[in-house]
Amino acid sequence: VNTIGRAAKLKGFEIVKDIHLHHELFSVDNGILTPTFKLKRNDAKRVFQPQIDAMYSGKIGVVGGVAGLKQGEVESKVEEVVTSSISKAETAVASSAKSAEKSVESSVMAAATSAGGAVAGSSGEKAAGRAASSAMAAAESRI
Repeated sequence: VNTIGRAAKLKGFEIVKDIHLHHELFSVDNGILTPTFKLKRNDAKRVFQPQIDAMYSGKIGVVGGVAGLKQGEVESKVEEVVTSSISKAETAVASSAKSAEKSVESSVMAAATSAGGAVAGSSGEKAAGRAASSAMAAAESRI
């Protein structure tokens, strides 16, 4: 955020320093909003005072399960958590793609076998082979 802000020539007060993500939506029921959905500033400040104090003291809440990190530590911890999440997502996508490819291959082979049995002779086998190749190319373009 700092790098982007500096590149955009933002002033110091225009760059976000800290942020707190809260698990619960603001609502009338939890006393943070009025019945007309306006923020009750004093009540919100009272509820979030510990997080506000932590932000101004230079300490951040929890990132990736680690509490009490300072500004420089937060960036490296966020990078670590994001890199780990991306790696897990890439592994899941690769696994799904392999599974889909195997399913397509077995379907194409079954179709080719069926087509080969329906048409006799070497010309029939060639036709079945072409049909299988065509079906495989069409299936791969969908993956």
